[in-house]
Formats: sequence, C-alpha cells, structure tokens
Amino acid sequence: MNGRQCSSNIQVQFFNSTLTCLQAPIEDANEKEKDKFYLVLKDTYNKSPDYDIKIAVGGFNAKIGKEIHYRPTIGRNSIHLESNNNSRRMIDSKVCKGMNVSSSFFSDKKIHKYTRRAPDRATSNETDHFLINSRYGSSVMNVQNSRSADIDADHFLVMMKYRQCIVILKIIKNPKSQ
Repeated sequence: MNGRQCSSNIQVQFFNSTLTCLQAPIEDANEKEKDKFYLVLKDTYNKSPDYDIKIAVGGFNAKIGKEIHYRPTIGRNSIHLESNNNSRRMIDSKVCKGMNVSSSFFSDKKIHKYTRRAPDRATSNETDHFLINSRYGSSVMNVQNSRSADIDADHFLVMMKYRQCIVILKIIKNPKSQ
C-alpha cells in the first residue's frame, strides 16, 4: 500500500481474488512519476498469486479510444475516439498484458459510461476503469456508473456486476471399450 495504490486479497468459496484500488497520475504529470506508478503496480501484480483473479479498479486518468490495434484489450464500445497518453501507457504496460479493460466491452448508453464530469458541467469523460484477467473477462456481466450516489466529487461511482462460475466436466466413457 502506498499513496496511490491499495491492494487486498479476497477469499471466496471457489476462487481467490486480488483487488487493487488505485489513482494514476494525471495526464500533465511528469514521466518519472508515471513510470514509478506503473512500476509499483507491476510489482503489486507480480506479488499476487498466479491463480488469483486479478482486478484493478480506479482512476487511471486514461481516455480509452477506439483504435483497432487495441481492440483485444479494450473492446469496441469506448466513448472516446482517440486514446490519450495515459491510456496508451496503461495498455502498453506490462501490467495490462493479459488483462481486459472491462468498462469498454459493454454497449451501454453514454450516460452510463461517463465516470467524471468536469466542474463546468459541460465536459464528461470515461477515465475510471476496471481491469480484469482476460481468462475471467467473461465473468464480468456489466460495468456502469452510479450517478445517483452523492459522493461530493467530480467522479461518479463505477460498479462492476460480476459472477463466479465453476465448470463441471462430465467424463464420457468410450462405448467401444465396454
């Protein structure tokens, strides 16, 4: 845990999860501060067990665009047309390899995707995201904001609806061997 990140392990019946809450440096911050942030995030990611479901949530300050070469990681339903520097840094970082940005995989209305409204009330952005292992990406059912929660901030609460499933394999015996 440091000033920008907090990580916790959640143990449930079938799977364990590592939840990391974070606040990335703003777009105008210097490069050393951004590099340090992603280095600490990478260390946190590597310290958690490989078999855990890894979820990172928080303010990445990343406006994810609709670039085709990022589609496997970001999906096709972002509200921004072009990615900013923070989003390119987030997607290209070693942490995001093998992770999906869940918030841009769902085709909700734009009003449910905005995570921050500027003080002028005219500009809204999607800068807060959920990242989850690609292997468990199909377990995420929806990601959207909660505009009704009054938290006295320019950000909205972001909610992820998630389910855990286990698959029971049936072993079919070969009828010829009987």
